[in-house]
Amino acid sequence: LAVTGRPKGIELWSVEEEGPLHLLTADAGIGHMRCVAYHPDGQQLACGSSEGKLHLYAVLEPGLLRETAAIAVTIIAIESVVYRPDGQALATVEFGGGFSLWALEAGGTARLMQSFGNSTNIKSLAYSPDSRLLAGGGQYEGFLVLWTLQRDKEAIEVARWPGHAGAVTALAFSPDGTELASGGEDGVVRIWGLQQAGPARAITQLPGHAGAVRSIGYSPDGKQLVS
Repeated sequence: LAVTGRPKGIELWSVEEEGPLHLLTADAGIGHMRCVAYHPDGQQLACGSSEGKLHLYAVLEPGLLRETAAIAVTIIAIESVVYRPDGQALATVEFGGGFSLWALEAGGTARLMQSFGNSTNIKSLAYSPDSRLLAGGGQYEGFLVLWTLQRDKEAIEVARWPGHAGAVTALAFSPDGTELASGGEDGVVRIWGLQQAGPARAITQLPGHAGAVRSIGYSPDGKQLVS
């Protein structure tokens, strides 16, 4: 388990033993890490720093990392990193509303495929399980948006609709890809039914949070949602 957001950097924890396996400190120029994600095969770790760099690490063995790339993405912080489920690409969300799509390449590095500026006003991103769709949540206006993804082609926006009062802070596709769950600063979780064309259809609204919804996810069988 990788944990970030602490002044010390990133900690890797075993779920079977007490105490951290490895501590990646914030000295030596790597900066304070704001977000972290594992590659679907567990052999790579991606981190975004407050200094706007994307760091990629090879997981040599549990608790042992080797940095393979440090890529300057923006002059301000990277808010989140999200791997595409097919393991061929990842997305970074930059502070201010922009985001970038990266192709993963041999040697543990990444190549920029497409960049969206701050005018996009994106706060959160999620890939569909089949890696064919990318969902985004608005930073201020609470909208949701879908892009189609094709190999070696630019992402194309196919739908946009209002979703929340304020920022959309969390997104997750259901395992079968037929639903999209969104959470917002308004403390509400909404579930949307995805359609072949046009905006998604609202299925239900789940209240219960006293503040913003920061994270959301489906169980592997799609029968439970945790926020």
